[in-house]
Amino acid sequence: MTRGVKSTKSLVRVIFGDTDAMGIAYYANYLKWFEIGRTDLLQALDRPYTAYIAEDRHLPVTECFCRYRAPARYNDLLEIESMLTKISRATLTVSYLIRNHESGQLLAQGYTTHALVDGKGVIQLFDRDFIARMKAFLVETPEITGGGGK
Repeated sequence: MTRGVKSTKSLVRVIFGDTDAMGIAYYANYLKWFEIGRTDLLQALDRPYTAYIAEDRHLPVTECFCRYRAPARYNDLLEIESMLTKISRATLTVSYLIRNHESGQLLAQGYTTHALVDGKGVIQLFDRDFIARMKAFLVETPEITGGGGK
């Protein structure tokens, strides 16, 4: 990753198949867009998913949250900002901001937490050197949590 860069921005256009009967982006697509952002972030951190797979390691989602702020609609160009916000010996958390690229309006924000596991699903530990290197890229964000619409 370029020194000093703490987030990645990915662009994705809302296609017709991403919309529901009301003409807005179906809510589950935001999780797909989180994955696009996360994939780009890991690539930028020089640790793409392919590196984990080559070592028979994986990063399944163990927790996810999305707070919807405004609807995305067909043909909107979305900007997914992704940032590493937490890392421990066996987990990492990526936070996301999805905006309308043209207007800058915040459409959604959320996070995913991932556990490092082997091919059999057994928890693995990140190397201490990796954790130390990733701490340089940690971003502090306002806490994004559920809470019954608070």
